[in-house]
Amino acid sequence: METLAPVPDVANTDSLTIYRNRWKTVIASKPFGRAIDEDTTPLELICGLRDAIEGHKSLFIDSKILHPDISTNNIILTDPKLNDGFYGVLIDLDLAISMSDDSCSADAKLLTGTMEFIALGILKAHAFPEGDGVIHSYRHDLESFFYVLVSVCIRLGWPSKKCTFIGTLRKWYKGEVVDIYFSKHTAVSPENFKAIVLDAFSPKFNCV
Repeated sequence: METLAPVPDVANTDSLTIYRNRWKTVIASKPFGRAIDEDTTPLELICGLRDAIEGHKSLFIDSKILHPDISTNNIILTDPKLNDGFYGVLIDLDLAISMSDDSCSADAKLLTGTMEFIALGILKAHAFPEGDGVIHSYRHDLESFFYVLVSVCIRLGWPSKKCTFIGTLRKWYKGEVVDIYFSKHTAVSPENFKAIVLDAFSPKFNCV
């Protein structure tokens, strides 16, 4: 019989800044909607994002909970007739941070989330670590919502169903953190935003 080594008390080690204790849970449920990047119309995209942001605002203001993992996988589109008028719902709170719990302050400095949608400030803090780092805030989540918008507008809506500018987005999640930071920073800068981002929108989403 194999004996497992005792798990260190992360509260008393430096691993607090590297690892986070988590409970593994599984929830089985009927499909509530579809991912925001699946066969989406421009109107559904905008309405779904609006409602997901409203949900994020409610979590943060009313419950003091920060999501920190905004991505296309965590926003689903719903039928407003079946969902109290809402077109979109924010899901997947397994990385959520309780802002009223002081013990979670270290969690807010971890590099969590889906790389393609992580805010520039978070990427920079991990690409060039200095001082006490950057605490993940609601502003970083709002920036991630923006990258969800950009991603959908570039990926979807091509006549051949094959994205012509996938290379632009690939640079936002492939490679080292420092390379991802510089690629995204360059793309969204005022002088490059139209040429790199807006001109990469598919014909279907040019109206956004």
